[in-house]
Amino acid sequence: MQVIRLYMAGKSPVWMNAFDRLQKYLVAGQGPRLSFETIDVLDEPRAAIRDQVFATPTIVRAFPPEARLIGNIQDTARVARALGLT
Repeated sequence: MQVIRLYMAGKSPVWMNAFDRLQKYLVAGQGPRLSFETIDVLDEPRAAIRDQVFATPTIVRAFPPEARLIGNIQDTARVARALGLT
């Protein structure tokens, strides 16, 4: 199973909406092989340190192998390509 994590600073409606759209897009193409997590680095700074996240928003495909995208996640197709999921 591949784990997709969104790291953000505060639960911005804009980023949550973008992540929801990304989830729907990826699930349509990948099915149940994906697991999604959102991590607010203000609430869980140790998770950001553990995963070496120094800027938000950051999306990480945790396993296998790791891939990350920092910045704009509005373009779901671009994000999927960057994470190697298309």
